[in-house]
Amino acid sequence: MRLTLVGIHSRPDYLIKASRDLDRGRVGEKEFLNLLRISESEIIELQSSLGFEPVIDGMFRWQDIFRPLTRTISGLSAGPLSRFFDNNTFFRRPVVGSKLEYVGGMEDYFRGEKLILPGPYTFLRSCEDRNYRSKRELIKDYVHCLEEITDDLKPTEVQINEPWLVYKYRRTNPDDEDLRAVAECSETLRASIHLYFGDCSSVAESLSRLGVKVIGVDLIETQPEGLKGIDSDLILGIVDSRNTLMENEKSLLELIEPFEGVYAISPNCDLEFLPYNRALRKMELLSRLRGEVS
Repeated sequence: MRLTLVGIHSRPDYLIKASRDLDRGRVGEKEFLNLLRISESEIIELQSSLGFEPVIDGMFRWQDIFRPLTRTISGLSAGPLSRFFDNNTFFRRPVVGSKLEYVGGMEDYFRGEKLILPGPYTFLRSCEDRNYRSKRELIKDYVHCLEEITDDLKPTEVQINEPWLVYKYRRTNPDDEDLRAVAECSETLRASIHLYFGDCSSVAESLSRLGVKVIGVDLIETQPEGLKGIDSDLILGIVDSRNTLMENEKSLLELIEPFEGVYAISPNCDLEFLPYNRALRKMELLSRLRGEVS
């Protein structure tokens, strides 16, 4: 059973302070970048010591899940601040002004082994499209950009995040065309799909029928019984990245027990919603659990 992280990690206090000092002119960019590289090395080394694989670099260079894309894809720009689902965090809404084309530069945002990208449906629901006449053409060009990014970076593993597919407060549900587009993106990128912020059972079952091989699920929002019969390998998001309360190890072991041959365990979503030290404690908890299950 593997351990894996599934999104942006919270920043250490010294990096948060350095970022603020950079904005206020108290430190130079060179000093800040040095601290950024140190923080990336620290989180990579910590994952390795705890048995996480493949490692991520913490994604500390990502102000939000879309921002690097707005800087490396022509036709895409960072728009107004918007709330990120029902969290107390915000993102710059991507604005599509012309045809999307990858122009390079994603290597500035990637030092790890596992590459995590926003999936096509989440991009579609999050962006402001001022150019395309159909969502099919927009998704086609967006996925092509993701394909070029993965070809450029050559990561060990790729994951696409699709919270909008299952978000519990969504007003509309994805249709069959949307689900096929996500499944095709997974196949094109040879990527796992991670679902979170809502009940994953129905969408996970549909994606499994469409041939998606590895699916991550948010078990904070999903009842295990709803995932019975799914043929895909499952990444079980069993610790809550949006709650500082530490989980009980025995309860987590009981949560895992009904699943046969668990592919991996993980946080349910990005650890960025927790203070850095609490995020580390949840990683350590996952590492202990794997030792008890293996």
